[in-house]
Order: sequence, then C-alpha cells, then structure tokens
Amino acid sequence: MQPKPKARPTLADPAVQPGPQAISSWEEAEPLAQELESTPLTERNLTGWLDSWSRLQDRLAERDNRLRLAAKADTNDPDIAAQRL
Repeated sequence: MQPKPKARPTLADPAVQPGPQAISSWEEAEPLAQELESTPLTERNLTGWLDSWSRLQDRLAERDNRLRLAAKADTNDPDIAAQRL
C-alpha cells in the first residue's frame, strides 16, 4: 500500500496563515509605515527608528514568504496571488 500523498497547503493551513509576527494586510501595515515616515530622524532616535523599520520589514517579508510558498504549492489558486502586497 502506498502512503497517501500530502495535501497541498491552503490559505487556511496554519503554516500559510500569518503568524503573530506577520502583517495580515496593507491596512495593518499602513499606519506603521506612516508612523515611521512622519517621525523626524535625529541622532537620538536613529537606532530606534531603524529597529522599528527592520521589524516592519521582517513582518512584511514573513507574510510574503508564506504566500509565495502557498502559491508554489497551489498554482491554480487566484486568492493566494491576490493577497500578496
């Protein structure tokens, strides 16, 4: 008896869903980006600003990576492609 092939991941699978660190939509990312954009940079806050930028970028990249993996697993799912930012 052959083992069952693994089911393809879908957007409902936990491995594909954004985790607590991933951004789930542009509506979630936009205020964070606007806050960074509106913060005047000084010598005192530069390190903190760069840390905040890096965290935002990491969260956006995590979401994109999850959706890219899901799209490679199911190339016929237009919902996956539509959700990439």
